[in-house]
Amino acid sequence: MLTSKFAGKLRTKINQFSGYESSGLDKTAQRFVGEAIYGMLCSQSVLLTEIGRTLQSPVSLKKIEERFCRQLQKPGLWDDINSQVLADAGPRIGPETLMNYLGAEPHEVSN
Repeated sequence: MLTSKFAGKLRTKINQFSGYESSGLDKTAQRFVGEAIYGMLCSQSVLLTEIGRTLQSPVSLKKIEERFCRQLQKPGLWDDINSQVLADAGPRIGPETLMNYLGAEPHEVSN
């Protein structure tokens, strides 16, 4: 029971975050963003089949994967998401902010 309660709270928080980050997208794209974030966190994978398995949906895994592929092919999807994330993160990044890129050593942002 405790695990399902935690999972429900986690999913609520992810939906709030993804709803904010995907504002401006159509309803199906917003749903995709939320499911993708939840699936990547739970499965610790970026493979569509692994993400789909974590959703525990009555829909077949093949159909979920096809739906994800259609969403990923939408024109402008990543531009919209990137601009929203950058708009949110931009004010929080200053001259003393440490940046880390996958596997790189942390360093200070220089002007």
